[in-house]
Amino acid sequence: MTNGAVSLADEQAEAIWGRGTLAALLARLGSNAGTGEQRSEHHTPPGQQCADRVNKTVTMPDTGGLTQPWPELLPRVSVIIPVLNEERYIEACLRTVLTQDYPRDLLEVIVVDGPSTDHTADIVRSLAAADGHVRLLSSPSGRIPCSLNIGLAAATGAVVVRVDGHSIIAPGHVRRLVAHLDRLGADHVGGVMRATGRTYVARAIALAMSSPFGVGTARFRYTNRAGAIDTVPFGAYRLETLRELGGFDEGLPIGEDVDLDYRITLSGGRVWITPEIETEYYCRDSLPRLARQYTRYGRAKAAILHKHGALPSPRALAPALFVLGLSLLGMASPLSLLARRALAVVLSVYALGTAAATVYVSVRRGWRHAPLLPMAFATLHLSHGFGFLTALPLFLRPRLAERLRGSLAPSSGEEQGDEGAPAARAAS
Repeated sequence: MTNGAVSLADEQAEAIWGRGTLAALLARLGSNAGTGEQRSEHHTPPGQQCADRVNKTVTMPDTGGLTQPWPELLPRVSVIIPVLNEERYIEACLRTVLTQDYPRDLLEVIVVDGPSTDHTADIVRSLAAADGHVRLLSSPSGRIPCSLNIGLAAATGAVVVRVDGHSIIAPGHVRRLVAHLDRLGADHVGGVMRATGRTYVARAIALAMSSPFGVGTARFRYTNRAGAIDTVPFGAYRLETLRELGGFDEGLPIGEDVDLDYRITLSGGRVWITPEIETEYYCRDSLPRLARQYTRYGRAKAAILHKHGALPSPRALAPALFVLGLSLLGMASPLSLLARRALAVVLSVYALGTAAATVYVSVRRGWRHAPLLPMAFATLHLSHGFGFLTALPLFLRPRLAERLRGSLAPSSGEEQGDEGAPAARAAS
């Protein structure tokens, strides 16, 4: 993977000052921007406060004596948002993207619709009509990796930032990602995904998903330490890295981001997380929906294991082993006293662990959601393990010979008709 400059303009910056100057310029942009860095440290709530800032002009810092306008030294950024039936969240999401303190002329927003059966596309078209930086493309299959590859094929930026339609980003999100990408020489940089919810159940689920006991090795949900990581969602990539690796693997219905980060690492690249950057993510609002989500996550882990013969973190097998152990002991219990005792021990240890995690979270975050936390923890663990086990038939299939390349074809960037083509432009 390349550890070079983000763009030709970045190379010019390095020639003048040396490595990392782009990050310094971006820091100055944040300190002098009209939106105010202090306010950008907090998540922008959806609603009028955010809407009022959509059309405000960013105050650029002075150029420090440069002979050319320093924004020319910044890379163009393509923000890609794959969506499917996100009418409840997409407007707030897009408005936070459009209030970034990054220079507007260097920012394009590509929304790739599923296609949705609700009013998601109409909302995006309305915003695109008011802001020429927004484009709406169509993804007939509705699968996330396909939508992301459609966005990549249409992207014109040297840096690609992925944003989820369920999320809210702070005004300095893009600027900080680009600065860290430059300073670290990494191929993918992301921040911590802070879970939140709009209902009592969703907020309890968010607490469970922000706990190491709840999500295990998914450190991007709770870590406070910067460093190398196996995967991080909703970050910034170098476009050249994505295209070298063929983008996302469309053979994976979910987990395409984990697979891509694993391929980046296997190819000698770097994936990095920094808690200085946060993304606010709206959780599922019911336990059945959470169970369906984590069942898919479990299947995705099995698909990645089948594809690569290994996992970025072997500890991701823990939920599957837990569910398998419970199933085997449960079936053997009617026939064996030893199996019944072993099952009682396993369940007792798990109950104690759940109780301890519930108390720990409640002491730090309040007791209001404590009654629901044990059920949320159990849903996370059991559904993930169940999903992995139900995907075991995948291992009967032959493994692909080419495992480091995705599905993005060189010709996939050609735009075609509005509704039927993968890269159709639906709004101008």
